[in-house]
Amino acid sequence: MDFSPKENCDEAGLAVYLTPQNNYRICKKYENGKIYITVSKIADDFLQEIYRKEAADGRLKFRVDADRQKYRFMYSVNGDEYINAGEASAKFLTTDVADRCFTGTVIGVYTEAENETTAEAVVFSYKWFKNN
Repeated sequence: MDFSPKENCDEAGLAVYLTPQNNYRICKKYENGKIYITVSKIADDFLQEIYRKEAADGRLKFRVDADRQKYRFMYSVNGDEYINAGEASAKFLTTDVADRCFTGTVIGVYTEAENETTAEAVVFSYKWFKNN
């Protein structure tokens, strides 16, 4: 992903999404004149940022590995070596918990801006792998 945020709260990355109140995100974002890579967990009324590192502008690769228990968030600045940015329990994004949606969890690219922006995100590839 090539993303050059321009305004406060511009962000783009990968989301592991069940509902607006239940999702995890790894992203590149702009805050107070600096660019960061962050991982955030939202579960009902709980928001926790579990990773934050200042980053340079430029191309990044995001990666989410998953199994029945956890999601693992990683990113690469050089395209080869991945940096561990944290993990989160899969149990908060399941349809087994009462009052959750019936579609299940999805993983995908997202962008978000608090205000109108000129920022653009370019996605070069999106790959899905299944381990047997």
